[in-house]
Amino acid sequence: MGKKEIVPELVGKLKPQDVGDIVIDYLQNPAKLSDIRDKLRSVRGETGAASKLTLLVSSELEKQV
Repeated sequence: MGKKEIVPELVGKLKPQDVGDIVIDYLQNPAKLSDIRDKLRSVRGETGAASKLTLLVSSELEKQV
């Protein structure tokens, strides 16, 4: 499976009107936002990485004391 864009990347010299048009389009079409949310959830992996990292670092620091 190839990589697919989920959220459009805005690059270059951005014009406020263009960004505003994109935002308004999403607000007027909640199904687009829902689709993006679903796709992001499907690729993000398991949650709780920050908590797990904190426990791992804490455990390693305790071993050194």
